[in-house]
Amino acid sequence: MGIIQALPFVAIALAVITFLARDLSKSKPDDTANPSPAVAFLMLAGLVALAIFGGLGYPTYMPAALGFGIGAGAAALSYAVGLMTNQNQAGRTFPMAMGVVAIAVLPLFPLETAPLAAIFGAAASAWLLSFNRADEPNYWGARCALTVASVGAMNALGKVSDRGELGSHAGVILGLILVVAGLAGAAVPKMRIGIAAALVAAASWPLADRVFGSPTILVVGAGAAVLALVAHFLLNDENVDTVRLVVAVILWVAAGTSAFGYERAFGMAMLFVIAQGLLSIGGNQVSLTSLGPLGAIVLYRVFRENHLEATRAYDIGQHYAMIGILVGLCLPVLAQEWQRVYAGKTKFFGGIAGAIWIPLMLAVPAGAAILLGAKGVVGMLFGFGLAPMVEAMRGDRTAHPASLALGLSGAMTLSYPWLEPYLEIDRDGKLRALAFIVGALFVVGVVIAVLSGAVTRPKKEATS
Repeated sequence: MGIIQALPFVAIALAVITFLARDLSKSKPDDTANPSPAVAFLMLAGLVALAIFGGLGYPTYMPAALGFGIGAGAAALSYAVGLMTNQNQAGRTFPMAMGVVAIAVLPLFPLETAPLAAIFGAAASAWLLSFNRADEPNYWGARCALTVASVGAMNALGKVSDRGELGSHAGVILGLILVVAGLAGAAVPKMRIGIAAALVAAASWPLADRVFGSPTILVVGAGAAVLALVAHFLLNDENVDTVRLVVAVILWVAAGTSAFGYERAFGMAMLFVIAQGLLSIGGNQVSLTSLGPLGAIVLYRVFRENHLEATRAYDIGQHYAMIGILVGLCLPVLAQEWQRVYAGKTKFFGGIAGAIWIPLMLAVPAGAAILLGAKGVVGMLFGFGLAPMVEAMRGDRTAHPASLALGLSGAMTLSYPWLEPYLEIDRDGKLRALAFIVGALFVVGVVIAVLSGAVTRPKKEATS
């Protein structure tokens, strides 16, 4: 068995080790006071079953359905393990290991379109499982989803790079290194991220010299490790403000630009994998939100490699492009707002409403693409990347906006070939599509509002 063929089994073995090691922590879970997510698990299982059984008659769709199921399963398993006794602190490594497993096992099938579907599946699963939990201390699902997104993107960009056969598995290789670094860092909890960063920086040399054959890989890898430390100390739960957040975002975007100069899109993806991995190991949720724009740029490069003609059509001064940015920005923000305001009002029916949100998240970008064309699609990709920063400025301290935005970017890239025949319809056709889309959104919106308890009349206070 060659190195490439062994990667899925190595990933699974490391995931088992991280589960047993529990990050060497003996602390008790701190989310016992929150409601059970059993309804959300039930709804998620129904969505995965519907996707897979619905794809049985469509061979071209089936890989995407299986990818969705694998990504959703990895995030769900990560979240479920995080609910176990004495496991909550292990979330810094185990979800990352599961994210690597989700991408690593896909070539066993093989499924060409599955990685992009897995990115959306993991993000949707993490978001849905947070239903009905006012304060969310279990970020395992979101961490897993971010790993799936970064590792899957690096694999995709490595495949079209000049890194040879190993390039298409580069994300998995780097992800495994991060898992090992996380396990090693757990031995000294107070120095966890520092030890992990040092190991990743050290591992960049053999990656540059032996694996990818490029000396600049060392520069990107070591630089990413240092910048992750800077972001970790710049942003934390106790000390965060808008200025620090904006500085961190600019830092990552500037670093991505520099990495592009060294290793093109492959270097940007490498930066993203290391950044999200080390910040997850450090347990810093706030700093993960600053990665949204960088992740969006990386996912945009994946889109560009697959649909170059669409990116050539983009014009920031064009109305459709601007509207696309607004749609991409608002969709993750609205989904997260619903979570905060309405998800906790009704348990069972709210869970159904959350499940309805998942296909809605696919339908809205698809409808917007039909109305706005290729310019709008590229605009939405950039809008998705801005959503996590907006949510962080509004006080959101979770990684869900970032993972959800990247999941939507993956779904948009995946669905573009199916939507492309409908992107050039005439004006009359667009008006008819607009009327249908607005009507459908109104109906779905009313259903979600009713199920969420958003339209129930307040009870009258008893008069004395």
